[in-house]
Amino acid sequence: MRNAVNTAQVTLAEINQARDKIKNVKEKPSDALYLLRIAAKSYVQGIPFAQWGVDKAFDSVEATIDAHRDEAKVIIEDLSRRMGDVVEKHKQITAPAAWELVKVVTEETGRLKEVAVKAAKEHASGEGAGKVRELGWGAIDYAKAKVSGRKQGSQVCSEAEGTLESENSPKS
Repeated sequence: MRNAVNTAQVTLAEINQARDKIKNVKEKPSDALYLLRIAAKSYVQGIPFAQWGVDKAFDSVEATIDAHRDEAKVIIEDLSRRMGDVVEKHKQITAPAAWELVKVVTEETGRLKEVAVKAAKEHASGEGAGKVRELGWGAIDYAKAKVSGRKQGSQVCSEAEGTLESENSPKS
């Protein structure tokens, strides 16, 4: 019990440190996002697969945020506030509390993914090509799939036939 309370206090301190970084105009948003990743992972550390969920959410957006500082800062501020709310609400760490934090991280990093989509759309229209190059391959692939309307994951688009197939469906 004491260890869980200590973890919550440490997590809140890490979240507050990230908030301070995001307020400093000289700091890159990715620095604050890194601290929030550490905070989230330390909070969910004893819950199976929760750290994987946190890493997956943060990995998908890390490269996009410095290219769009102003938008990213607002989203990161929201993320830090919501993470702090979850930790304050659940001082004792439980599996539901950890997964609530993972859900918050996933939702807010989803908003950051939309920044990548916006950059890809700008690139497609001939604007902002330099910004898209800054995003990194993972974000660019995600954004291209969003822009072209393709499904990701368990469904793939067959461009030649214009049909949607499951990756596990039998091929003819």
